[in-house]
Amino acid sequence: PIPPSSTPPSPPPSSPPSLAAVVHLGGASTFAILAKAAITCAASDITGDVGSLAALAGFAPLTSDEEGAFYTSGQVNGKIFVATAGWDIAAAAVKDMVKAYGAVDELVHSAGNDVIHDVGAGAIGGHTFTKGVYKWDSIVSMMESITLKGSATDVFIFSVASYFSTAAGVRSSWRARLTPKTSFGRW
Repeated sequence: PIPPSSTPPSPPPSSPPSLAAVVHLGGASTFAILAKAAITCAASDITGDVGSLAALAGFAPLTSDEEGAFYTSGQVNGKIFVATAGWDIAAAAVKDMVKAYGAVDELVHSAGNDVIHDVGAGAIGGHTFTKGVYKWDSIVSMMESITLKGSATDVFIFSVASYFSTAAGVRSSWRARLTPKTSFGRW
């Protein structure tokens, strides 16, 4: 017979945490567009809040709520928070966004060889994406709609080193049961 070992066996390796569990959006979660810099908008239909610590340009006339806590616009199905209305809300959301960016950077770095690089050489319009970590080292443009295809728990991370631009009327659509809360962009 083989004598029992004096050291217990090593536990099995723990599985990595879910990507969605690692990226906490906090107060940034209700924002469709959130920026530390200025936001320029062409004719758009935006669902969700918009926040900027700088200026806004291109939005239809802004209307202040009665308390001056936020603005509304015919282009936005949500509230608009800027320096002149809702600065504290925008600032707190940007702080949470910066934390989430750090988490996304860690995930991109830890994904190593599993990162999918430079899809469409930066021209992503018309592409269908499945769950994963995508990274571009250049400008990314979305001149046509894209599709994110997967389940409600699948996570999509888009990391763009430069800037991201879209054409007016372009949409990203979620197939199956995806939600924007499992899709993270960093640009």
